Amino acid sequence: MNVTKNSEVITAFVKASMSNDIDELMSFFAPDAVYTNVPIPPPHVGIDAIRETLSSYYSGSSQVELRIHNQAESESGVVMNERLDRILAGDKWIELPVVGVFEISDGKIIRWSDYFDVGQLSAQM
Repeated sequence: MNVTKNSEVITAFVKASMSNDIDELMSFFAPDAVYTNVPIPPPHVGIDAIRETLSSYYSGSSQVELRIHNQAESESGVVMNERLDRILAGDKWIELPVVGVFEISDGKIIRWSDYFDVGQLSAQM
């Protein structure tokens, strides 16, 4: 397997996503990064907006698991992964297949877009 530095950054980011340590998670982002849950607008622009959004997700869950099934990097350095995101909300696990697309510059995430079926999410909530 040919693993590049950008892929290593995203693998570490996914691992950090399971720690519930928002400060560690935010250390992966450039100050002007953009995070978008594509089916749920608007994009979250800047590290403060991303922190607020991710903090709200984590406050509603007691445990988060992100399982990478496949990960690839394009020639331009964009990293894409196919994941199963699992969130324990109360006593119920919510499971959502997700495709994440990450752009990285100087070792920091500058753009992150997650693609998923919002209907599948709504049905589990």
